[in-house]
Amino acid sequence: MKSVKWAIFYSSIVVMISGCSQATVSPSQNKALSAISPSVKSSKNKFMQKSLNRWLKKDWTPIIDKNSTLKMIDKKKDRPFKLQEYVNKTEYYLKHKPKSKQLSNVQKLNKLPVIGTH
Repeated sequence: MKSVKWAIFYSSIVVMISGCSQATVSPSQNKALSAISPSVKSSKNKFMQKSLNRWLKKDWTPIIDKNSTLKMIDKKKDRPFKLQEYVNKTEYYLKHKPKSKQLSNVQKLNKLPVIGTH
């Protein structure tokens, strides 16, 4: 009896996952869904994009530009993206970013009351 329940459970999961992975589920290809709720791309940058652009300009780029090796890699535009390059940049950024106790989330978290104490 248990094996039948597990078989039904796993088969339903497989059906759900395979249904979500099909290209026909995409709203851009589903004409009925597009008629009801068309996908509209905004040309303006919203809050998160503006915030990211500001951070890249003021914080990330000045620190990464100090490393000549990382700078030379970015000059080659006709090459495939490699995740390791991003990892190297992130490692360099984290080692060289200014550390401030005022900006530290650790101190903020340590000031919070501990849940479950009396």
